[in-house]
Amino acid sequence: MLFRQPGIDSVVSLIIIPIVLLFVDKQIFVLEVAYISIYLLIDYFTTQRYTELRDVQNTKIENYYAKLQESDDVDLEQKTFTRHFTRLSNWSFWEWFSIQNSAVLFYSLILVFCIFSIYGGIKQISDLVLIMGYVSSTQTYLNSLSEIKDNLANMTVAIDHLARNKSISVIDLDDLI
Repeated sequence: MLFRQPGIDSVVSLIIIPIVLLFVDKQIFVLEVAYISIYLLIDYFTTQRYTELRDVQNTKIENYYAKLQESDDVDLEQKTFTRHFTRLSNWSFWEWFSIQNSAVLFYSLILVFCIFSIYGGIKQISDLVLIMGYVSSTQTYLNSLSEIKDNLANMTVAIDHLARNKSISVIDLDDLI
């Protein structure tokens, strides 16, 4: 199992690796910074939409179980629950799909650029190994960061949902702050 220190890995992946790439090759540096920026932007906007869908899904879950406790007639609630769960699942797929495709695009661009530089005699194969190792390390970090943000979004939505709904919880939002 790979063990990483999140604080140190953040500094390495977001600051030190781009600085090293700046000294190795300025074009690769620009591609790496663009990759990190676009990845984080896509992740930010898709996570915002995910939190909206997750909040609606939490409401549908509450409605389903409330109706289930009242009676066994949960057909309508089950249909809306299933429909919103499908929306949430589809959005999770599109979120991960868009993030990973942006990663593959930049990874491929950097790889192709390095290969052409090697064929042109500008770079050596050792430069390719160094650069692609750095890019892979950054991708691993960004994927972990994205997963942490999604889990944090799930938790935040659930706590906010509980704090807003006075009929199901005694949690006061002011107590959480």
